[in-house]
Amino acid sequence: PSLSGREHTFCVETSNRSVYLACRSDLELNRWIDSLSHVVDPLKEERVQQDQSLTVWVIEAKHLPRKRYYVEVFLDNTLCCRTVTKLVTEMLFWGEIFNFWDLRVFRKIRIVLRRENKNKKACIVGETEIDIADLTMGQEHQSWYTLIPPHKPTGSYKEPHIRIKIKLQDMTVLPLNTYEPFLTYLTNNALKLCTILEQHLTVRHKEDLASLLLHILQDFQKAQNFLEDIVMQEVDHTEDPSLLFRGNTIATKAVDIYMKLIGSTYLKNTLKLFIKDIYSNAQEFEVDVTRMAPGEDYTTNQQNMRMKVDKAWALILSSYTKFPPDLRDLFGRIRERCEKAGRAEISKKLITGSIFLRFFCPAIMSPSLFNLTNEYPGEKVGRCLILTAKVIQNLANFTKFGGKEEYMSFMNEFVESAIPNMDWFLSNISDPLEKEYKATELYNSNIGHTLASLHSFLTERIQSLSPKEKEDLEGLPEILQTLDAACETAKKEKSTDCDSALIPLL
Repeated sequence: PSLSGREHTFCVETSNRSVYLACRSDLELNRWIDSLSHVVDPLKEERVQQDQSLTVWVIEAKHLPRKRYYVEVFLDNTLCCRTVTKLVTEMLFWGEIFNFWDLRVFRKIRIVLRRENKNKKACIVGETEIDIADLTMGQEHQSWYTLIPPHKPTGSYKEPHIRIKIKLQDMTVLPLNTYEPFLTYLTNNALKLCTILEQHLTVRHKEDLASLLLHILQDFQKAQNFLEDIVMQEVDHTEDPSLLFRGNTIATKAVDIYMKLIGSTYLKNTLKLFIKDIYSNAQEFEVDVTRMAPGEDYTTNQQNMRMKVDKAWALILSSYTKFPPDLRDLFGRIRERCEKAGRAEISKKLITGSIFLRFFCPAIMSPSLFNLTNEYPGEKVGRCLILTAKVIQNLANFTKFGGKEEYMSFMNEFVESAIPNMDWFLSNISDPLEKEYKATELYNSNIGHTLASLHSFLTERIQSLSPKEKEDLEGLPEILQTLDAACETAKKEKSTDCDSALIPLL
């Protein structure tokens, strides 16, 4: 959550004061930061920068009594972010990630655990400091840290611990015009690059590559062409249609990332209130008699479950008018190409796989991963989310319940009745647009950082390629070598720092 208690908030710091601003959406927040970055440092993209970035994962804590707690993260003495407040149950888990970039010089990371009391005032339970001199640049460091209390405890006392993961990076970012040959290569050869690298990458590295490429290509309105091509290549290489978009390929990762990039505001507008209602509702939803608690009424639980599914489906169905034009255009292109190739039936699987199986259903099942909530669900809430997602997923697969999930068969009536509306929805979100639209701008004020990150990523990965594969990359190794030489030269020169900075208030 934001330190100010509001979403989409950031802080502008100068040498003598701080100004806090709240925006209406992630897009507006990015636009503000992008615009102000250029005002603060208009020549930033024309010079060499040493960009220090930091990622902090606040994972979990242990050895604490059953109270409510949250964590604050300080860089030196500046409070930069805090987690949501959590109640200790069987575990105390946050799993929250905080990213910082364009950081000024700092020496330590301070982690403070606070307990929230009944009057909402919080007291410090303990804290720990991590010296950045002990961290290796570019590597992830994960450990359990002992939390030191502010006062010496009396009586029997078990030290609380917190699990933190940290990654600190220091990167040379060259002037933007230095990357022009690299950009030209990427916009013309992104598909070939992914095809050659695919077999050499782990699942995580496939996701990293897809994310970096899409952030760059979207800035130059080339992302859709890339996605259309890589999806259709996946179609051509998949013999069994039932396996389409089921693997961990660069194509599936790229679609997942693009859906989040472009569709995050749409997803929040569609489902956020629904998720909030489930979290705040104390109703029972369990419909598997083998898992029901004594005293629960089976029929009542079925009715509660049906009401939640009806509400979720109604919200999704009515959202077609607000469906992002970028996504509608992409789905329309894929649908048209499948029809031209005589594989019209594949287009429906691709669209349902993208929008439901890899977007709506995962967002319902794990809303914190899609920024629909900051809270990790309890057992009852989690079960309701899973069951709701199961029904929507079966509807998207045009499949009725049975076999091992016979206990869900009471929802088959809903699935059958909703199929015509599902067909209608899929048709509407993939119909060709009647007029031109302006592609969604990400307002990537860190385009230089993204290019530098991709340069570093590719330099490391192409080392494992065969001579033939390097030759097939048609000039990329030479481009990377030129950038390597420019970085080495830049490291020998001093870069100037700006006397003010923009720090996202997380």
